[in-house]
Amino acid sequence: MLDPKSDTHRPHGSADAVASLPLGHVVADGGTQARASIHVSTVSEYADAMRSGTRFPLITVYFDGEHYFLADGFHRLAAARVAGLEEIPVEVRQGTKRDAILHAVGANAAHGLPRTNQDKRWSVEMLLNDPEWRQWSSNAIAKACQVSHQLVDDVRRSLVAQTSEASPTRVFVTKHGTVSSMDVARIGKGKSRQRSAATLYYEKEGIQLYCGDAREIVPTLPASVVVTDPPYNVGTMYDGYGDNLAREDYVALLRQTCGPPCCLVHYPEDLCDLAGELNLGHMTQAVAWVTNSNLPRQWRMVAWFGVEPLLARETQDYKNPQDRRIRARIAAGCRARGYDWWQVHPVKHGAAERVQHPCQLPLEVARRIVNITPGETILDPFAGSGTTLVAAKELGRRAIGIELSERYCALAVKRLDATSSSERASDGGVPECRACEEDTTRSADSGKAVESVMGSVSASAPGTEQSHPMTITAAGAMER
Repeated sequence: MLDPKSDTHRPHGSADAVASLPLGHVVADGGTQARASIHVSTVSEYADAMRSGTRFPLITVYFDGEHYFLADGFHRLAAARVAGLEEIPVEVRQGTKRDAILHAVGANAAHGLPRTNQDKRWSVEMLLNDPEWRQWSSNAIAKACQVSHQLVDDVRRSLVAQTSEASPTRVFVTKHGTVSSMDVARIGKGKSRQRSAATLYYEKEGIQLYCGDAREIVPTLPASVVVTDPPYNVGTMYDGYGDNLAREDYVALLRQTCGPPCCLVHYPEDLCDLAGELNLGHMTQAVAWVTNSNLPRQWRMVAWFGVEPLLARETQDYKNPQDRRIRARIAAGCRARGYDWWQVHPVKHGAAERVQHPCQLPLEVARRIVNITPGETILDPFAGSGTTLVAAKELGRRAIGIELSERYCALAVKRLDATSSSERASDGGVPECRACEEDTTRSADSGKAVESVMGSVSASAPGTEQSHPMTITAAGAMER
């Protein structure tokens, strides 16, 4: 691991080697991006320059013996893809992904596209959200991120405030700028007992949150419909969990926690593979959630197995409001039924719903899923910051969440306490005319339409009659 007090992780250090790598060999989505967002206009400008032959500085990657983790040059790499290049010159350094992150948080401080205030804050949060790096002094983090120690102090205090308010652990910043904590939950209550593996952390208004390992807790819970956006196993830095399991361990984790009936959110190509590996059976419906995030992977698949979602409960504006027939429906109080294409922006830094979680699911996506997924109780075995539970509470649904990190449990409780519960009509309260009902009827065979594009999946466990691997046809293929 690089020393935080050394300058060897800075962008201007010497390279171990210079090479030209295929674009696909550079890992740009492994959690090393230290900017709050990619600037589309800059990528377009760089791409035009590359097409005209302009030579750019080398991008910097760290090689751990297997992967080339991008540390500096995210805009240049994106531009190379847009320009249609197959390879890109790189400066290769020996090191791990964590070395790449330490390099990335201080990159562009004195060259390249200037960092915004959000970029600087994002880089500081990357270190403060890590169990090891958050123990560094504010001066050490400021030096690594090339920012002022005052900014580090401000961000640290805001993170401490978010986790302390809802947690029995009193977290505070010492006079030396480091973090310390004290468990005050049982002060005056005698000798404490060790936390069990399945602690009921929160229970109120039909919502339960357990703090512990989902693999141990799920088998003890009543039957429910799983709705979850699980870890993607791409190396994201979660609190208390390493998102880089061996493939067989990752599949085993999901198999123990995400059986049908369920609704899973994942990268489309990965979900197609997992559906067979997890023996999820027939896919009843798929929806494309398009993020419009300026990242290479522009969409996620939301897929239901063993349960038929009620898409008609989600309505939206008609796309052709000037049509005479549509005007009549609008005048009658009708809205278009939900489509299988949702465009919802990711939760960006500065958003009102933003909390300190590295992969926060947008509340709007969770609300739509919970609203259209039937079942007595919703279960999210990877609750994270509690977005699924918040959506369930808003919609008056019963829900159970499980989260390994007590820090994330505290964030979830804070959000739940700030959420008002409401009663929801069984039909969604949507006025319908005969024309609208006809639209809904025509959507009843949506599962068959999904099969025509995606293929079908059936259980491959012993005893099943048939197994059909899921494929994406050429017409349905999308770039990662």
